[in-house]
Amino acid sequence: MERLNHVGDWGTQFGMLILHLRETFPDFTSSPPNITDLTGFYRAAKKRFDEDAAFKKQAQLTVVELQGGDEDCAAVWRLLCDISRKEFDKVYTRLGVVTTERGESFYNSRIQGTVEALQAVPGLVTESGGAVTVFLEDIAFGCAGLGAASASSGVRRQKVGYPLFLRKGDGGYGYDSTDMTAIRHRLEEMGVDWVVYVTDKRQAEHFYMCFEAGRRAGWLNDAKHRFEHVGFGMVCGEDGKP
Repeated sequence: MERLNHVGDWGTQFGMLILHLRETFPDFTSSPPNITDLTGFYRAAKKRFDEDAAFKKQAQLTVVELQGGDEDCAAVWRLLCDISRKEFDKVYTRLGVVTTERGESFYNSRIQGTVEALQAVPGLVTESGGAVTVFLEDIAFGCAGLGAASASSGVRRQKVGYPLFLRKGDGGYGYDSTDMTAIRHRLEEMGVDWVVYVTDKRQAEHFYMCFEAGRRAGWLNDAKHRFEHVGFGMVCGEDGKP
């Protein structure tokens, strides 16, 4: 068994944080800021993202720069990851938990290959305005896999009203891209047959959409593989918000 920590966010939220840090601490490379309250820093960046359209647009473009290998963006990203890692380690030490760090950034070089592999599946993807998507009329929601042994767990079909975005119109990649790439890596390179995703319960639909796309691509076979999501409740601040 291997425990993977998906640390190292690579999507829109890090674009938001990178831009906020650049503008708040313009000399961060020569004088790194002592950010001990990452939650407070995140909330300040999120407030700007939600209220300032120009900041939001630039943050989205910053993600594309980060994923494209911009070293300035990568330097901020590494700084923020180091801050997060120190806080994670305090908790892991208390709990006696040992994990392998393998976040979104690990899959960046593999994403294009994943997109191309899915594009090669007849009728699976839709391309429009530079975006590459997978539309799923409905998904299998609930534990499935490893043959009939899991039948008693109860799998229901659920309709979804939005697609998976394998590539955004601006050329950037998000959670859908990296999580589909992670599925492919775990199956083809790690050779696993059972994967359990443990996250906030709000992400359940996203993961079951990814699992369904994996089935339709021919990667996931319920007779041989078991992919499931185990969700926990929201972790909220004193203001009641996640």
